[in-house]
Amino acid sequence: MELGQARSAVVELLALVMELEPTRITDDALLEADLGADSLAVVEVVFGIEERHGIRLADDVVRGVRTVSDLVTAVAD
Repeated sequence: MELGQARSAVVELLALVMELEPTRITDDALLEADLGADSLAVVEVVFGIEERHGIRLADDVVRGVRTVSDLVTAVAD
């Protein structure tokens, strides 16, 4: 998946799961500290992306995700 498409998918699902305005979701935002996402919310977002786009993200990659940009990069790779 290309980077722009990955970013759109991540922002869309984060906004939905976290009940946030998409404009609040910046690339450098920390998932936990800035957006209030706990580990369950991150799993929900990752699962949604995997289901919608037919991809699989490695568990070790997901564990290393701290920012929106980290998640976008993981989805794009």
